[in-house]
Amino acid sequence: FPEWCAKNIIIQDKLSLKFVPFVFNKLQWKAWASLKAQWAAQGFIRQNWLKHRRWGGSILVQAFTYFLATKVPGVECLLLAHRDDSAYDIFRRAQLMEQHCPEKPAALKSNNRKELQWDAPHHSAIRMAVADDESYGHGSTRHGFHATELARFSESGEKALVGILSSIQDVAGTVVIKESTANGVTGTFYRGWIDVEEKRGGGYVNFFVGWLDDETCC
Repeated sequence: FPEWCAKNIIIQDKLSLKFVPFVFNKLQWKAWASLKAQWAAQGFIRQNWLKHRRWGGSILVQAFTYFLATKVPGVECLLLAHRDDSAYDIFRRAQLMEQHCPEKPAALKSNNRKELQWDAPHHSAIRMAVADDESYGHGSTRHGFHATELARFSESGEKALVGILSSIQDVAGTVVIKESTANGVTGTFYRGWIDVEEKRGGGYVNFFVGWLDDETCC
């Protein structure tokens, strides 16, 4: 996967603002090691990421989501964010990946602010939503899910999360990554993190990136 990213994925560098190949930084390699280890051990990924801002975690998850959606037919992936601007900022990176990636599985059936969907015979899709509707997520089956800034979800967003997570079975090839910066000692993200720390995490793995881990912040 890291080698595939370097050859096929274009990102915008946060410092120079130039469009460059996606070559992992030190912390992205560390995060990938965590994902790879759980994938090898269990066949699926269930992780909580507690992190500081702008180290490249969201772009790594989005690249992995794009990789999954383009390599496996019929995959449904969802990005859920606490605000519309945050969701679109991350989602447009998937659109940039699609624009520049030389390995496309099929033509796009839909490419807009809310979704990337590939045409027949591939049929996979990446969709974006905002956590403001507690009924969202019910009645669908998904294979990949990325919740960003989960600690800042509203009560309606946390209720939507329940329905979304119930749509993802614990089977090989599925991915759930819930990531957030810290926001107090309440809420779904905090409880999920503590559950793992106290050995009742239901198969989840905790992954932490702090300011002191990031050489660009020192």
